[in-house]
Amino acid sequence: MRSILLGTLLFLTQLLFSQVAKTSLLIDRFTHEGKGDYRAVLPVCEAEVASAFIGHGAFSVVDRKSTQKIEQELERQKSEQFIDGKVVEQGVAVGAEYIVVGNYDFTTWLLELKLVSVSNQMAVEKEVRKVDMTAPVNYYKKQIKDIVNKLANKIVMVEKAVVVRVLESKKGDAQLILIAGGSSKGFKEGQLLEIFAVEMEQVGEESFERFAPIGEAKIDKVENANFSQAKVKKGGSDILRLLDEKKTIYCRIMN
Repeated sequence: MRSILLGTLLFLTQLLFSQVAKTSLLIDRFTHEGKGDYRAVLPVCEAEVASAFIGHGAFSVVDRKSTQKIEQELERQKSEQFIDGKVVEQGVAVGAEYIVVGNYDFTTWLLELKLVSVSNQMAVEKEVRKVDMTAPVNYYKKQIKDIVNKLANKIVMVEKAVVVRVLESKKGDAQLILIAGGSSKGFKEGQLLEIFAVEMEQVGEESFERFAPIGEAKIDKVENANFSQAKVKKGGSDILRLLDEKKTIYCRIMN
């Protein structure tokens, strides 16, 4: 049942969001505390978390069947920020950018989710929320969706950097741009960047961010932790026009 659920979710990812540049996630097997039917509850919880990330629109979920069984061990020496190297190795092996680490407490009904960056092996964000898995399906689905959306929005904000201004232009095209992102965001010389605007789409009673592609750029120089220069490869005229109109546009490393 677990493999069927995750397989369906992966198919929906490709079908519904294939046109969007997505951040890849590996959903680790959740751990648990307290007494409860974890063999029945945890797979459902994992599947709903994966579904919520897919529904957010900015993420894809890596098929865990392609990995060996991941051991869930957090190093608890100086802090709980470091994740066991074996888990990170599995993330690297399947090309995941983040690993979702979950723990469910059957005593308090608290679900803790951490997003661990594969590149620096650090838990970059964490959220804890009460999720009553004994409640009706629609109720706990909404609770899981709430915690995932809050966590996902944090990661989207971490990943994107503002395009500050045009440094060089020629014949109405931006040639070189300054971006508010440097080594602290993992930017490196030679990386390709997606340039985009953020638009809000209303779906029923909910609003979601949608990335509207504008162009592409290549990092030419990382000035410091906070700024980089990038040469525009596509969309130079639109980038120049939008910045002249004082519109906010963003960039992030392309997958």
